[in-house]
Amino acid sequence: MLTTTPTPTDREPIIEQVTRVFVYADAHRWDDCQQLFTQDPFIDYSSSTGVPGSRVKAAQLMQNWAAFLPKFQVTQHLLSNFLVEIDGQQAQCFCYEQAIHYASGAQGGDLWTVYATCETELVKQEEGWKISLLRVTFRHQTGNTNLPAMVEQR
Repeated sequence: MLTTTPTPTDREPIIEQVTRVFVYADAHRWDDCQQLFTQDPFIDYSSSTGVPGSRVKAAQLMQNWAAFLPKFQVTQHLLSNFLVEIDGQQAQCFCYEQAIHYASGAQGGDLWTVYATCETELVKQEEGWKISLLRVTFRHQTGNTNLPAMVEQR
């Protein structure tokens, strides 16, 4: 990747694309979210699941998210501290992520918050930047860490 810092004009579309993934996921806008990815992005949640990352169809990724996220009354993914590198038609974007999950009345507490880093790789296509890799690296969690298993049983 480039060692020089991209201009704000170069960075903005990439940051916007990454941000839209999480805004659309929180809003359950699966079709819109799917359009942000290449056909078969590499997805890696191995730091939290233990399952190695792999290529998946973007449509399957949306089905997976749609089967899990709506089980919470609210999710809110907050992103910050973006670092962008661009090399021609390829880009990398790194950011911090704080993911808040709320499920009312859950035994043990109704909030689960995950602190992570998010790495994305993007490729520039005719219709704009598309995400070809998404790696979420778990750093810490607070609140009711049983909440994901609890909402799966609802």
